[in-house]
Amino acid sequence: MDKSAVVSGTLIGANSNNIYFEYGTTETFGKVTPKVTTSLVGNFSYNINLLTPKTTYFYRAVANVNGVLIFGDTMSFTTK
Repeated sequence: MDKSAVVSGTLIGANSNNIYFEYGTTETFGKVTPKVTTSLVGNFSYNINLLTPKTTYFYRAVANVNGVLIFGDTMSFTTK
């Protein structure tokens, strides 16, 4: 059975319309979501599909702010 998860983040103190998530089964991630649509600042999220059951995934938000990549904290979740 395939699983899905909604990952979310918040951009505070900067503007960016180029935000996405890195995710994978290790802390080196390996996969990237499409660009997340935001109102330039504030909350954003993405629904990741086709995840493997009973697996721990790591993810972090990434924002391109004026050509500089800003990385969020690495977070994790485990599918049922």
